[in-house]
Amino acid sequence: MQTDQKWDNLTPQLDQAVVQSIKENLKFETMMPVQKVSIPLMLRNHDVAVEAITGSGKTLAFLVPVLHSYQINKAKLKLKKHDVYSIVIVPVRELANQIFDVLEQMKKNHFEELKTQLLIGGIPTQQQIENIQKNGANIIIATPGKLKEIFDNQDIKETLNYKNFEVLILDEADRLMDMEFYDDIQYVLTSLPKLRRTSLFSATLSSQRLTELIKFGLRNPQRQSKGEEDGSDYQVPTTLFNEYLLLPNRLSKIEFLVNFLLQNQGEKMILFLNTCASVDFYCKLLQSTSLLKKLNISAIHGNLKQKKRSKVIDGYRKSKSALLLATDVIARGIDIDDVTQIIQLDPPQDPSSFIHRIGRTARTGRQGKALLLLDDNEKDFIYYLKVKNVQVSEFDKSKIQIKHDKENLKKVFTDVLKSDRDIVEKAKSGFTSFIRSYKEHDLKQIFQFQKLDIGHVANSFFLFRLPRIKEILGKSITNFKQQDIDLSQIPFKDKNQEKQFMTSKALREAERQKIEEEKKLKQEQLAKKKDIKNKGHIRRKIKREQFFDDVDDFQEENRLVKKLKNGKITVEEYQEKMKELDPEEINETKMTKKQIISCTGSSKRKGKK
Repeated sequence: MQTDQKWDNLTPQLDQAVVQSIKENLKFETMMPVQKVSIPLMLRNHDVAVEAITGSGKTLAFLVPVLHSYQINKAKLKLKKHDVYSIVIVPVRELANQIFDVLEQMKKNHFEELKTQLLIGGIPTQQQIENIQKNGANIIIATPGKLKEIFDNQDIKETLNYKNFEVLILDEADRLMDMEFYDDIQYVLTSLPKLRRTSLFSATLSSQRLTELIKFGLRNPQRQSKGEEDGSDYQVPTTLFNEYLLLPNRLSKIEFLVNFLLQNQGEKMILFLNTCASVDFYCKLLQSTSLLKKLNISAIHGNLKQKKRSKVIDGYRKSKSALLLATDVIARGIDIDDVTQIIQLDPPQDPSSFIHRIGRTARTGRQGKALLLLDDNEKDFIYYLKVKNVQVSEFDKSKIQIKHDKENLKKVFTDVLKSDRDIVEKAKSGFTSFIRSYKEHDLKQIFQFQKLDIGHVANSFFLFRLPRIKEILGKSITNFKQQDIDLSQIPFKDKNQEKQFMTSKALREAERQKIEEEKKLKQEQLAKKKDIKNKGHIRRKIKREQFFDDVDDFQEENRLVKKLKNGKITVEEYQEKMKELDPEEINETKMTKKQIISCTGSSKRKGKK
């Protein structure tokens, strides 16, 4: 069994200023496994690709080498405030904030001359540019989109200097390779100096894009895996009790969830859902009842403004017993030490998110529990996890006493909806977003839309009527009964929300009418064009027919003249035939045979000319 290794016993030896900062500012005496394997390699100037379990101490695994490198080189480099030395890129704002906070703690009394910048969304770009110009940026912690935006700014291009750039860190690198970040990451990689050290940290190193990044973005990288040594595709802490429960349908999941929460109101829990609208609905629903009054209930997702997100996280950290409803925006890297229970009401869209979700508990050696709720027809997801060597066992349902059954909860929650139109609207939005999310699931062979019990999904959102959305139009929906309720008679508790709703409704109606009018105008224009085209076609057809008639008449006239000339017909017979060809044009004046031949010959020559 390995003994704990102290920071000042590391080989190569850490700079003493770094060691003192760790001990004094962070109160850490010993190193964690991921730090023991990665830091020595980075101190020897290797590029590293580290696969590590979530909550394993990755932040210090890269900040410590960056500060050590700066400390031993600062006398030689003599960095000015606009000389960029290192950049750390992470996928989400909350993780960037967390890393920045750790860096700021480490600076106290030891590295206060370092100019550090946090570049994330939710803060006006111009404000960040002015801050960089005024205060400098030796070390930058950033999300990909904001970093690219800053890089593109002409003023920043003229301000920042990369001649002493040394270290690039990519944290949660598997997530950074997702489509939404991929182009930004490629842009940043090509914009930075080639002569640099690059290290990445990830829950898995097995994705194709990550393999390509390691191959082309790192120089002779040292690969390290520091999790549970079991050959897993995904690393899970041994202190985590990872369980699942199969239930008949989504309404049954809500029934179990409420009773589970009632029985665990002293815990600090995170409930994961797949969509922002679902988070908003269930948070407001649970807050509006007295069932869970002992729990501090809050919500966080990507549509919240940064100030609000930070406030929610801070409030949750300070709470002793709390329930945080969340999307995957906090599934990665967010360090809240005392989370005891993770619940996944919705199976994650991205399979790798499963590991990151459950990694919000059992951090830094603590014990934690994770529970995945699945419909019976989703049980193949358990086999999928086991194929990936993720150990998961069945939850003993008898542990939870069902104090409130489905019918009781339906009454409680429908009464809540009848009291506030805002929750009714949130229910419709939550249902719609869930249906669309489920239909687009990454694992369609497991989460099959055609097997989804849409009626019970609607019941799980306590809807009065089904919204008219294209995904369910024409489907035979059972287990749901439309209710004869006039929604317009349900009041908003908050009059400001009512005003906003009516304004939004009026805008939507105006937009709908505008689209209808544009559609009608377009149809009229198309019909007019078609009519003009048809008329033109008819005119051309008539003209063609007239032309060919004229040609036929001309040829017939020539034949008659030849017959007259050869004595086969008389002048009277000729004139009679010509009347048949064109009654209006024939001249009634009597003409001799010679005159007729002379006139037609002249016309013929003119025609040839």
